Amino acid sequence: MSTVLRQRRFFVTKVFEISNKSLKVKVSNLLGSINEEFNFEDIGCKYVLKNMLPWKTAIPTALFIIGFIITVVDRIIGDSKSIEDIMFYTVLIIVLGTLTLLNRRNTTSIFVHNIKLLDLYTKSPSNTEVTEFLKLLKSRQKEYFFDRYINSDLNQSFEQISSTLNWLYNADFIDQDEFNNLKEYHLKRLNDNESQIKFNFSNN
Repeated sequence: MSTVLRQRRFFVTKVFEISNKSLKVKVSNLLGSINEEFNFEDIGCKYVLKNMLPWKTAIPTALFIIGFIITVVDRIIGDSKSIEDIMFYTVLIIVLGTLTLLNRRNTTSIFVHNIKLLDLYTKSPSNTEVTEFLKLLKSRQKEYFFDRYINSDLNQSFEQISSTLNWLYNADFIDQDEFNNLKEYHLKRLNDNESQIKFNFSNN
């Protein structure tokens, strides 16, 4: 599974790369490019699906539709509105409506720092590839957290390990079964270590 996701929409290119401890993002357009890097601790694993219309064209389209309806009604009741007025609104509605539909975006947003949304195009290059990339990101985050906060120091107290497990559970990186199994495993491991230490001490 690739750790790099490349996306393109019109003149915007996005490249997401998963490293050992962060997510690197590069966004390029006609004006230049921006590079950012987000540590795994700053990235949530809850994703928000959004279906957005470009308001810069959607709002004018709606206004011209209203104008079109008013013009047609005025002409029907015998007002002085000409066919040229109706054609004018029709052309504008078609052009702006087409631009609105073309720029309609399906995005999947990742929470960063709990306040910022990092947007991925849901269907670029495909919905399957985006879904698999997000699964890989979550998996790499989980591995990183375990290696850094639990496995790096197995002499931690049970309270410290429980606190870390609670954090992982509340952040949805582990489910209820994993949470219970891991707590049970580490409690047994620490008790066994303590018993072994007492046994060795008594033999000495």
